[in-house]
Parts: sequence; structure tokens; C-alpha cells
Amino acid sequence: PAINIQDTFHLWTNIPTILNGINTNAVLFKWTPSIFLDYDTALNPICTLGGSTNYLLKMTSIEGCVSTKKIFAVLNKEIQIVNSFSPNGDNINDVWDLSSLASVASISVKVFDRAGSIVYQASPYNKPWDGRRNGQILPIGTYYYMIDISNHKSLTGSITILR
Repeated sequence: PAINIQDTFHLWTNIPTILNGINTNAVLFKWTPSIFLDYDTALNPICTLGGSTNYLLKMTSIEGCVSTKKIFAVLNKEIQIVNSFSPNGDNINDVWDLSSLASVASISVKVFDRAGSIVYQASPYNKPWDGRRNGQILPIGTYYYMIDISNHKSLTGSITILR
């Protein structure tokens, strides 16, 4: 079976994160070591990392063919949130990208304007914010975010749209 999974995952202390892989005709999965994983026999286990760990994923097809791949789970000390972006169409910092959090098992992202109205929300997070609300371009200014991650403190702060 072909193993389709990224080589490195960036995780944070005590934040459950899914190690996402794609099944290509495998029927058995085995992660070693099994430390920090909820199931070591699942394709997409939830990892609650306590320290950076090298894993080996072994996949076996119904015919008995075996493939293996090394995966590195890196423990990051803290979550870094970018506090500005410039959605002006130049393809440089055009979106507020939290893709490093996309594999977090349970996450909700909300962005509010000064009046407290939600201008962007995603749960689970799967698409960067482009500085629009309902397709309409939002003005330059400061907005406020709240990121809720299960089993972790909420992250709050401001995000500035520049043009």
C-alpha cells in the first residue's frame, strides 16, 4: 500500500491533534512507538504529545504487502498567531492562515469586528480567512479573534487588516 501522510507534524503540549493520513488499500495499521497516541492501530490516531517523537507507521494490504514510513511529531513550545495580513490580491500575506492548527482534533475559530459581530468563523478550521464577511471586503482595521481548542485554554487577541 502507498502511504500518503506528511513527514512532519507540529503539535503543542496537551492539545490533541489528528495525525492525518490517507488510506490507499491498507487494512492494518501499526504505529510504533505507541506513546502519546490514543490508538496505535488506527490510520489517523489522535496524538497528545508530551515530547517530540519519531514514529514509524506500518501499513499492510489485504494481500499481505507491507509499507512503512517515518513520521516526526515535533513538540512546539507555544502557538504562534500572526497578528496582521494584507488581503490586497498580490498573493503575499493575502489570508490569515492558521493551517498549523488545521489538524487539531477540536478547534473553533471566530473573528469579531469592534461591535462584536462575527465576521469569520470556522469549526473545524479548514480554510484561511481572506478578510471578507459574506463575500464583502472588510475595511482596514483591527479585528479580534477567539480560538477555542478542546482541553486547552482559549487563545484571544487582535488581527489587523492592512491593504
